[in-house]
Amino acid sequence: MWMTDFGGAIEKSRVFPTVLGDARFLNNLFPKNEDDAERKNCYFFYRYEIGEDGTLTLWTMNEELFADAIRLGEIQGQITNENGKEEKILTDSSENLSRFIKKHGAAKTFSENAQTYHRLPSVSTVTETSKSTP
Repeated sequence: MWMTDFGGAIEKSRVFPTVLGDARFLNNLFPKNEDDAERKNCYFFYRYEIGEDGTLTLWTMNEELFADAIRLGEIQGQITNENGKEEKILTDSSENLSRFIKKHGAAKTFSENAQTYHRLPSVSTVTETSKSTP
């Protein structure tokens, strides 16, 4: 379970891994909103690697590639434009999305720009360090 505080509203989502060949992916599920009967479950997909030092590197989807694939009918989905921002909603099956990623390769289907996260020291380490600092 992943919880994020967005200005006082806590978002809950479930995150689970998938492996396709040598590539690892995180599937981040945002359950449908009970107030919006038409909206289905929503997923965000990330490619990830965990380094030997515990560093987590995440790549987001290549939105242009997925948008082109939706327009060409290679995968099922919808493209909407709300408030000047184009949103891509993938509606295809897991099997077809996996096939699409395998066909194009993980490096091409996910952004070249990566986000890197480093493990923070444990609370006890931080407390001990702060006590020894004058």
